[in-house]
Amino acid sequence: MFPGAAKTDPIDTRKILELFHLKDHLPLAKDTLQKVVSAPVVNDKLKRLSRRRRQLVNDKVRVANRIQSDLQAVCPELLAITNKLSNLWFLRFLACRNDLTQLARLQRSTLLKVRGIGQKYAWTIG
Repeated sequence: MFPGAAKTDPIDTRKILELFHLKDHLPLAKDTLQKVVSAPVVNDKLKRLSRRRRQLVNDKVRVANRIQSDLQAVCPELLAITNKLSNLWFLRFLACRNDLTQLARLQRSTLLKVRGIGQKYAWTIG
């Protein structure tokens, strides 16, 4: 911020004091020092919410990547059903049974009872 031989807090403090003394005599010194005001509460709240959203998105991506790699290792045919692993209907389809081997034996009528799976997806899965 201030030119000098070294950047340390004591040197910066002395330079700031010099500018305070000079601000009445030099217009440049007056423009250099600016009042520091605290940010509005709304900005702090928005910053907190933005960080939380970014954290949740990163968590979602991490979980989706883990699920995708596990499914690819266990049964790659399941991933071929959908283009996007985060499709809600696909996640509900995976969660409708405790064991992945039971998914292969589901009948179309049972698939239609899963929320989000209609005729189109039941035909794709079937």
